[in-house]
Amino acid sequence: MSKRRDRVHADTSMAICAVQGQCPIMMDMDSYMDEFRIGGYAVATAGHDSGKSYVIFLSDKEYVYLVDGRIRTIDRPKKKKKKHVTMLAGFDPVLADKVLAKSVCNEEIKRAVKLLKHNETIKV
Repeated sequence: MSKRRDRVHADTSMAICAVQGQCPIMMDMDSYMDEFRIGGYAVATAGHDSGKSYVIFLSDKEYVYLVDGRIRTIDRPKKKKKKHVTMLAGFDPVLADKVLAKSVCNEEIKRAVKLLKHNETIKV
């Protein structure tokens, strides 16, 4: 078989496993995607903004959209690949509900990021 046929065959068998719920790789991918929850806190690990704290505004299969309330506002979130972002343990369910309802403002996000930074400095 050619390399292309092998790849197509592998993709097809992976899809069949995923549909049947048998493939551990796909299960790990699902848990990986759940890790990036809207309203969660994240830190950029690559790029010129590495080390900067954000709130996750949106999330899709490959990217997360991050806001900080100051430079990266709700109107223009930062699009970043998931592999270039590290999730933090904190999660604010009230903020997440507001983000999902589209009723959050930049000041609330700015305050959440500021409190996150303040809590990190206290723990260290």
